[in-house]
Amino acid sequence: GVGAITAPMVPVPPIPVKVDRPFYYAIVHQQSKAVLFQGRVVSPKV
Repeated sequence: GVGAITAPMVPVPPIPVKVDRPFYYAIVHQQSKAVLFQGRVVSPKV
């Protein structure tokens, strides 16, 4: 037979980040460390 177990996800509190200057970012696959997407923000505004 096939079975499944579900469990509620524990919420993780947000981490405050101050973005007041240009920056680069990347989305990286955790297992392979491959960069899936990268970019830069030149003029961050609220």
